[in-house]
Amino acid sequence: MRQVLAALVLAALALAAAPHAQALSKPRIIGELGLAAGPIAYLEPSLWVYDAGRGVLAEVRDGVVAREVELGARARIIQPYGGGLLILTARSLTLYNPGTGGKETVELEGNPVSLTLSGDSAWIALQPPGLILEITLPDLTPVRRIPVEVLGKEGSIAAGDGALWAVLEDGRTLLRLEPETGERRAVELDAAIAYVAALGERAAIALADDTIRIIGPSLQAEERIELERGASSGIRLTTIGERLFYVSEALGAIGEIEGGEAREVRVGKSLVASAPAPDRIWFITSGGELGWVWLSRPPERPILQVRPIGEGNYVARAWAEDPDGDLEKLYLTVLEESEIPNVPPTNKTVEMKKDEDGWWAAGFTVRDRDVQVLAVAVDAVGNRAESKPLTIRAEKPRTEATTITPTEEQPQGQPSPGADLFAVGSSLTLLIPIILALLFFRRRRRRRRR
Repeated sequence: MRQVLAALVLAALALAAAPHAQALSKPRIIGELGLAAGPIAYLEPSLWVYDAGRGVLAEVRDGVVAREVELGARARIIQPYGGGLLILTARSLTLYNPGTGGKETVELEGNPVSLTLSGDSAWIALQPPGLILEITLPDLTPVRRIPVEVLGKEGSIAAGDGALWAVLEDGRTLLRLEPETGERRAVELDAAIAYVAALGERAAIALADDTIRIIGPSLQAEERIELERGASSGIRLTTIGERLFYVSEALGAIGEIEGGEAREVRVGKSLVASAPAPDRIWFITSGGELGWVWLSRPPERPILQVRPIGEGNYVARAWAEDPDGDLEKLYLTVLEESEIPNVPPTNKTVEMKKDEDGWWAAGFTVRDRDVQVLAVAVDAVGNRAESKPLTIRAEKPRTEATTITPTEEQPQGQPSPGADLFAVGSSLTLLIPIILALLFFRRRRRRRRR
């Protein structure tokens, strides 16, 4: 068992250069920005960071500040819309066009605490006066006012599939309302609500008991996902396509909810800001470092087959699939046990080649020791998945009889001259007692005759 574990660890080290399987890729840090980061948003091709220290909006490209824009008011929330940025301040909503530098602003009638987008509408929770305001985009025209006493914090409203979800002022009640019909239904949960996000016709709710609940249109709980202790502190939920992600600023964790499970990666520091992009989630740490986590999921575990082709040579074939379609390479690792006790196995890793039938193949050789073979699938961002290791037994050497070939001086089947002399001598030695006995009896007869 120890040898197997050592082999798998060694395989991982051997493939470190070939860009462990996890829900998301490992966080990557670009460097320090030197900004007192407030809210951030991604608008291709740039990340926009509000510098709360100087009250400016900074455009970040390739990890450095490319330009700065004076806002004139403190930004609370920034969200991309079309080719621009929606900037929510204490008293207004501004649509900023980075390409032209143009700004359109609408004044608000209360204190904005939460912003959510749905199609060409922006919904803003105002507390006070206790209402949800709908503003059409991009003309910034207020068109609807819905009286609701909403919890005064970010993430207290979400819009999706013709319905609005809102956390009421008590912090435990979730309201579902349909703006077109005016229908309202509410449910009280067993813990305080930390954040709400729309998930199609359902809602994803992060609770203060470090769980995420999935609530259906009928307000029935469909799923309950456990998170690490303390994850709800500073938690944010976001959807990208049909996928649901969360960011726990306190734990410095970014994760995905899939199949009723939470799988996350850790940045190693607490976070102060985060923003989704089509292929990643950007973040800024408490130390001012900028980084991201790819949203790519790991490949599925490869299927490995091995067949002999003679004289200790084998061909390994593997099949692998990737949920995101970004499978890039497969590697074959062969681990050979050491003859020296307590020494880890030696390994050899080679890149496999893809056949026309979609399988990946590579050859290897087994000599005088057993080996373990495994295939490792790697996607475009370095996520990996390993096959189950297979043990290939070395062929045991055959025991053969030793044949002595006769020399020319001693043909096979004929005795040597030395052997003839030995045989004659042996025969004479046996005749001496017989001759002595005959002489003795002959002398005895002569005496009797006298």
